[in-house]
Amino acid sequence: MHKAPNAWRLTRKIKAKTLTTALSQAQASLFAQAIANHRRLEELLQQMREISQIVLLGSVPGVKKRPRQKHSKPPLTYRHS
Repeated sequence: MHKAPNAWRLTRKIKAKTLTTALSQAQASLFAQAIANHRRLEELLQQMREISQIVLLGSVPGVKKRPRQKHSKPPLTYRHS
C-alpha cells in the first residue's frame, strides 16, 4: 500500500508572484495557529468597526432626511386578445 507523504506547503503572493514553500510538520502547525489568530483578529476588527459606526452615528445629530416623493404609478392594464 502506498503511503501519501506528509507534505505541507505555504502559498502566498509576493510582488504579484505566487511563492510556494515546503513546510515541516512543526512549521505547518505554527502557521495554522497564526492563520487562526489572524482570522480571529479580523473578526474582532469587524466588530469594532460596527460598534464605532453605531457610536459615531449616534453621538451627533445627522442630516435630516427629506420626505420621499410619491410617484404615481400607471394603472395596470389587461389586454384580452
